[in-house]
Amino acid sequence: MIISLLTVSVLDRGLPVSGAIIEFKGADYYTDSSGEVTIQSTARVVDSAGDVLGSNENILLKRDNFNELITWNTSKSKEHQFMVSSLDTNEIVNGDVTLESKWSPYYLEQDLSIPLGKTLSITDGVSVRISDGVSITISGTLEASSAILSSTGLGDRWSGLVMESQYSNLYLDGTTLLEASPSIAFGGGHLSFNDGLISRSSSSRALIEVNEQVGGSFSLSNMQLTDASSSCIDIIESTIPITMSNVELYACNGPSIRAENAYVIIEDVIIGEGSSDGLVLSSINGSIDNVNAQQFNGGGNILKLDYINEDLSISSIAGIVGGSPGIAGANNRALDLESINLTGAPAIDFDSSSGVLSNVKLAGNGFGTALISHHGRYSDSLTIDGLEISSYTIGIDLHADGPGTTAPLIIDNAVISASTSLSVEDYPITVNNAVVTGNVEVSGAVTASFTDSQMNQPVSIYDGASASFYQMVELTAKYVDIAKPTTFEISLIYSNGTTEYLVIEGIAAQLAIKLESKYAQSSFDAILQSLEIVAYSVGHPPETQTLTLSELTQLESAIIFSLRENQPPQVSSVSPTELNPIMQSIPFESTINATDDYDSALEMNYQWFITDGTGSEVYSASSDNNTKLITIALPGSYLLKVVVTDSFQAHQRK
Repeated sequence: MIISLLTVSVLDRGLPVSGAIIEFKGADYYTDSSGEVTIQSTARVVDSAGDVLGSNENILLKRDNFNELITWNTSKSKEHQFMVSSLDTNEIVNGDVTLESKWSPYYLEQDLSIPLGKTLSITDGVSVRISDGVSITISGTLEASSAILSSTGLGDRWSGLVMESQYSNLYLDGTTLLEASPSIAFGGGHLSFNDGLISRSSSSRALIEVNEQVGGSFSLSNMQLTDASSSCIDIIESTIPITMSNVELYACNGPSIRAENAYVIIEDVIIGEGSSDGLVLSSINGSIDNVNAQQFNGGGNILKLDYINEDLSISSIAGIVGGSPGIAGANNRALDLESINLTGAPAIDFDSSSGVLSNVKLAGNGFGTALISHHGRYSDSLTIDGLEISSYTIGIDLHADGPGTTAPLIIDNAVISASTSLSVEDYPITVNNAVVTGNVEVSGAVTASFTDSQMNQPVSIYDGASASFYQMVELTAKYVDIAKPTTFEISLIYSNGTTEYLVIEGIAAQLAIKLESKYAQSSFDAILQSLEIVAYSVGHPPETQTLTLSELTQLESAIIFSLRENQPPQVSSVSPTELNPIMQSIPFESTINATDDYDSALEMNYQWFITDGTGSEVYSASSDNNTKLITIALPGSYLLKVVVTDSFQAHQRK
């Protein structure tokens, strides 16, 4: 038999620790006054049964609540030094404290408070082991670089770093926080945590909890948060911007980030496996950019939005839908989402919400619904601009409580392909510039409007619904190739005898012309028969164009009116002439005979001006009648001048 020896020494900041327990194979051994203990084991046995070597055995150091485990291969003798440097909680009261790596690991057995004006510095490579339930409260400053703060092991959880005032400062760089519940409780002050790891909370606590009312700053960058108990980051309330950049969140066992009543600036976030939800937000302002949820596998939502009523812009959301809609929410007045790329069903589900979604791409797996909007809002629409839907059973599902209860869903620039592309019940919808492949079903006393949209199947209409089809038309009036401001009056005549009149103004005026209306009862259907447009531009006579439905639908460019120059009226005669004497104080009749290229005599305006021998004006009058009774009070020689103006303001003097 060959014997092996394990010689263990235990030091506290270089000083021997007596009475420390070394556990080996269930037996306890105690260090002596020199901080040492020697344990004997069998290295090798050779007998009739064979040649047996020693094996790997666990060696556990126990000092108060501090535990540290090593392995000893008993086939060889071994020497090991445990360093366990206790922290004196009163030391920092007297001045700044620096923990150096040569005495690491450190052991904190009681709550530690860092006073205002004092700094605890933890240098590179230092490990601090903290007892169960023990916290570090920061009223001054804690700074750490490439350090590890963890529990004492064996399932213990310390109570984290606590920031309670606007004067609290926590600066962590390259540091790891383990086994705290929560790791950071932020109530105010200045927090900057870069290039770090936070992991393993318990007792239904988040890794980071924010409930701030006193001011400060909060910044996380290049971080990984894993293995939480209820969520990775829980923001209850905050008056300051909560900033996060390049943060990875895994196994949060609840929402990755839950936030209420806060202003957030979040960019470059990865939502990994093991979280029930991604971002759960309520009454939040700020901005969120680039959320990657391609690894998400939770039963909840990638993004849950409730009561978003002010300024929250969200962009670049990509992910795979879990057990619930990828993006969902209710009671939102001001949604602002851009660049959404989701795979799975249902992809989006909003209730009682309005706002704008743009550049949305939803890809299904051949089943389920891509986008759901129920109830909407009466005061404002939910608008989707730039929508792609493919490989779903239902593309868009709309439902409201009844006609007139919600503003229309507006869809611009869309490509929708599904077995049933649109399923609409009591919810008005407006679709512009879309390609729709699949069934379209509309029911309830609402109208589905389609402008410049291609559909591969007729719309199915039920229960008092209607569908209207429009074409955008651009109207321009030019004179010598120069577009001029013009008023266009449009008259539309339909097959059911109805007529509509529209007026639009502009240089390049655009409007939607209704081509057809379809109803559940086909006898009510109306198709455009003819279209007449009259263009009125100041200084030019009106121009008219008439188009049939076939001509209108074949248009490939704007309808252009060529304006003609308006000629002034031609005055042929004026009476009286210089040959006709008149008597003072006796009325005489003056008549102007004029013609115009477009106006009749009754459509022009006539003006008379009389001056005496000195050139002073003694009479003037204006009338729509070409004859005027005039009286001259005094004798003398007088000059009569006339001006005739047509309805386009061209005039002629004589």
